[in-house]
Amino acid sequence: MNITDKLKWTLVAMSDSRAAKIFKVTASNERKIMERMRRYLLERRIVNSRTPGTDSSGSLVVAVRIGKGQLRTVAPVIEALMEQTSLARRLILFIPDSVDAGLIPASLRLLERRGLELLSYPADGEAVIPPGAIEVSPDSLPEPEYLDMLARQ
Repeated sequence: MNITDKLKWTLVAMSDSRAAKIFKVTASNERKIMERMRRYLLERRIVNSRTPGTDSSGSLVVAVRIGKGQLRTVAPVIEALMEQTSLARRLILFIPDSVDAGLIPASLRLLERRGLELLSYPADGEAVIPPGAIEVSPDSLPEPEYLDMLARQ
């Protein structure tokens, strides 16, 4: 009996609830793998892209506020915002003023060339988000139609 036959036999002999659990775990793992792959592709695009990530004729202002610990992981989120079907007029990343300018990653400097605005806020206070701006989480990648959906509302 080859491995495929063994797998089929195992799945057939398994209870429905047990099989459902395995498929849930598989789907969950698949989402995690897709997320990691998307982050990887966005990181590659940061290095290779020279297209503007903002549009002066756009209507939205998007703000992302990070803590010191998120400095190295936020670049793919910013790139995802720069790849939207509708680009923002302004894309602002708020960084705590306790972060030394020399510690800002090259990936954020590359994004700055494409339209990202880097602003600081007091580490012991709050960032002053512009009125009407949409604040986006620095932890999750927005889907490509996210800003377009918000612009229509």
